[in-house]
Amino acid sequence: MAVEVADADTFQPNIEITIKANVNLMPALAQKLVNVKLVWHVGNMLWAGPPRVVVEGEQVFYDLPIFVRTPNHDPVPIDYTVRVDAVKGDILFSQEDISALRAKSSPILRQLYPEAQSYFEEVERIRTERGWRD
Repeated sequence: MAVEVADADTFQPNIEITIKANVNLMPALAQKLVNVKLVWHVGNMLWAGPPRVVVEGEQVFYDLPIFVRTPNHDPVPIDYTVRVDAVKGDILFSQEDISALRAKSSPILRQLYPEAQSYFEEVERIRTERGWRD
């Protein structure tokens, strides 16, 4: 297989790719579903940002960045995304994701809401006492 390399003087970095897929889940609905999942499994101080379309092979996904709510309403990003299958509508969100999001968001929340420190400690005490895991 021969590959032709363009001359550096005439190289055009613009590439256009067309992909056709039967996407059954609209981006706004994917965002709402992830937000519900976050409230139920992690906490109401996290929210999903606007989805980004990702294509891997023949699969189409939405990747949604996760943010922490702040008192002044400025979003603080967490270095984490939740993936949604755009064709099937499945939220790819495991127990490991729940644990990781709790671990990544706790230090930020403790810093933003120092008055809630006793609440965090009480939740941890109850979780430990009852043997609850993520």
